[in-house]
Amino acid sequence: MENMYRGSRPTSSSRPAQETMQTMLPVMAYVPVQQLNAVYDTDKALERGTLFPELDKPWLGGAAR
Repeated sequence: MENMYRGSRPTSSSRPAQETMQTMLPVMAYVPVQQLNAVYDTDKALERGTLFPELDKPWLGGAAR
């Protein structure tokens, strides 16, 4: 497959960088400490798309209901 963007660079935003920085809000992320529990074996992990059963959730088609 050919890379159609080879050699090109992204264009700048229509908003100046200084204006963008002035409108940004500081944030703080909270990530709880996680315990390593059971893990899938290699074949099942590749099949399910995750090594961790806790993260193996059903796909809802892009919209949680």
